[in-house]
Amino acid sequence: MSKINIFSWDPSNFKLLISWVIILVLYLLFYISIPYIYWFLEVSKEENLKTKNKGRIKELILMKEIQNELEKEMEQSLLNASLNIQTNQNQW
Repeated sequence: MSKINIFSWDPSNFKLLISWVIILVLYLLFYISIPYIYWFLEVSKEENLKTKNKGRIKELILMKEIQNELEKEMEQSLLNASLNIQTNQNQW
């Protein structure tokens, strides 16, 4: 008989039961949502890093193109200068 009394419904325990159910639900929500929040933060951090790297790569490509243009101009000016020197020497 005493075991039956343990599982019998007592209206005074209703608030306690509701509070435990609320605590359990909040715990489960917290336990389930934390991995998703962590995943979201990691993905957003990786996306920010990718956009920074894309910007850096674009800048490096642009700098390399400018460097190539300057090298071509320097070669052309050296060729022009050497041709001018040769033509001036031939005139003497």
